[in-house]
Amino acid sequence: MSRAGFASPLTVELISRADLLVAFGCALNMWTTRHGALIGADTRLVQVDLDPAAIGRHRGVDLGLWGGVAQTARAATDLLRSGGSEPWVGYRRPEIGDRIRTSLSWNQLPFDDASTEDRIDPRTLSSSLNQLLPAERTVSVDSGNVLGYPSMYLDLPDEYGFCFTQAFPSVGLGLGAPSAPRWPSPAASPSRPSATVGS
Repeated sequence: MSRAGFASPLTVELISRADLLVAFGCALNMWTTRHGALIGADTRLVQVDLDPAAIGRHRGVDLGLWGGVAQTARAATDLLRSGGSEPWVGYRRPEIGDRIRTSLSWNQLPFDDASTEDRIDPRTLSSSLNQLLPAERTVSVDSGNVLGYPSMYLDLPDEYGFCFTQAFPSVGLGLGAPSAPRWPSPAASPSRPSATVGS
């Protein structure tokens, strides 16, 4: 959910109508929940985090699980598989699968290009950059009017591929971010190119 605030209409629909939402390592703050509007009023919410103080910090949860994301997911999967009950169908229907394959990403949705002779529509620019840049990349966005477009249109290779410096919004803050994504991670190698977009 790291970019849920910039989620496509289909993503918003599926998340907001879910009976159960499990947030693995997600802060559930205003950026990841669209100021709380992304999570349905009747949705049961589970938050998993390594930091027990992070659970419920930004909003109430129905269940908080203190643990690592991968270990908790494996344990939950094993528990569900051992239950002996019929699997819940939920969203696992062919028509939902078709919609996910064709309209999950902003890049799959049509838009009217508002580019002019001397200006480019930021959706067109971001979508074009998405095709031009290497798939293995780190995207950093600066604060300002344009931060939404790269957040929406630039695909990410993994959870280390997005550096969002908006906890303290200040124009120019994201410009130094390309050096920040070198935190210890098997995926964040110095050879991965960085793209910084800002006002």
